[in-house]
Amino acid sequence: MARDLATVVGRYGAPGYGTVRFVDRDGHLHFEWGALAGKATRIDPSRMMWQFRGGGRLRFVFNDKLPVEGAATGVVLRGVTLARL
Repeated sequence: MARDLATVVGRYGAPGYGTVRFVDRDGHLHFEWGALAGKATRIDPSRMMWQFRGGGRLRFVFNDKLPVEGAATGVVLRGVTLARL
């Protein structure tokens, strides 16, 4: 079962990595990270894994287990966990 986009929309950041913003545009997840921006494609709904332009992958982190619909607490991007801001 996949989580709703509303659980991941928001801003995430870590020292040295800046802020990544995820938004829901017409039912699709989009990201903005510095000069990079674009659509993210869901590749594994059960693990909340996504792929973005350039082949990068990301995974949202939650403190709860499905089917509870809590918001993501962070996102793992290029091996670094960025916390929800």
